[in-house]
Amino acid sequence: MTLHYADMLTFFNDGIKAPEKRGIGIESECFLYDKKTGYRLDYDHIRLVLEAFLDHGYTPVFEGGNIIGGKKNGSSLSLEPGGQFELSAKVHKDLHAAHNEISEFKHQLDAILSMYGFFRRDIGFEPLWAQRDLPWMPKGRYAIMRDYMLKKGNHGLDMMRRTCTLQINLDYISEANMAMMMFVSNALNPITSGLFAASPFYEGAPSGYKSFRNFVWQDTDPDRCGLLPFAFKTHNLYPAMTFDDYVDYLLRVPMYFIYRNGYINGAGESFLDFMEGKLASYPGHFATTDDFYDQITVPFPEVRLKQFIEIRGIDASPKAFSSAALFVGLFYSETALQKIFNHVKDWTFDTVQAQYLRIPRDGLSKEEWGVAEELYTIAREGLSDRGLGEEIYLTDLEAIILDQKTQSDVMLDDSSGCFIVTP
Repeated sequence: MTLHYADMLTFFNDGIKAPEKRGIGIESECFLYDKKTGYRLDYDHIRLVLEAFLDHGYTPVFEGGNIIGGKKNGSSLSLEPGGQFELSAKVHKDLHAAHNEISEFKHQLDAILSMYGFFRRDIGFEPLWAQRDLPWMPKGRYAIMRDYMLKKGNHGLDMMRRTCTLQINLDYISEANMAMMMFVSNALNPITSGLFAASPFYEGAPSGYKSFRNFVWQDTDPDRCGLLPFAFKTHNLYPAMTFDDYVDYLLRVPMYFIYRNGYINGAGESFLDFMEGKLASYPGHFATTDDFYDQITVPFPEVRLKQFIEIRGIDASPKAFSSAALFVGLFYSETALQKIFNHVKDWTFDTVQAQYLRIPRDGLSKEEWGVAEELYTIAREGLSDRGLGEEIYLTDLEAIILDQKTQSDVMLDDSSGCFIVTP
């Protein structure tokens, strides 16, 4: 079906959920290694891991004859470009169910890895190995991205192969609610990312950053990464971002590819030109709704809009799940959302952007630790409003704030200045 502007707006409007239908989606990534060598696993070894998951009820996903993932009852396994292993958990109604699924997955993964003499690390940035030491996964879109990254920022390949995150996906209940969530999550991004910093190493030594992963994302591709200035629009003192704003943003972000029984390289071309049948790489063909679904996936802002809101700025770590509890507490209670909005409503894009550039290196200031305490208090109240006992998942965040010590600080204290190859 030929794509029209109205179709794109309809897509986002169709994401609106009734309050009682809101869910929680978690995507959790980790790095996989060989115990004997300490090296990251290449595709041939990762394929063994994926095939072992078939015995746990997963249906394989193939590309070009290679198994590249698995699906099971709304959950999916996938591979990032450097072999980072990802679970996209099914959508759950509460944090207990989400936590149980992720815990069960990690138990299964650890058992499979142990069987083959492998292990995993939950950390935001590859702590030891250089680009030359890392594999590429056999996925067509990654080959296109790899070549295009070299034309943009300095760390695109690092983003692709040396970063891991935990991503939180939450629903919106109206366009106005979406605007509020997008504003607050963009405004809080530097502080929340700083709280969960867990990537202090670079090629075996301290990098000088609390979150080197966050720094890498800042120097990946300015056309598709970072905070969203239009999320800071206000009207009558309230956030005023619209679905139209995000559609206009998607039309500005350069393309990567067109998929037609295989990948066609359209990197750097205009999706608007595609809608008008003017692509140099695919002349005379017009964008379809499926092409639009692909285009939604090629921007990488810190907070991304689909038919839900993706919060993307959290380093992978053993403590990362607590960030999901933080945002559920803030966003799924109307009282809590209004309180946190009142706290940050005067924050401008320029102010937050300055934090965004500074905090990955320096960590939180005294004032920002004070904001973190307020975030924790409001989130705890929000989870209490839900009445499900989900406050227990804020325990790791509580400890971080009480000690004013992130996971990166803990790792640096434990490392004695160098990173150990094997666990």
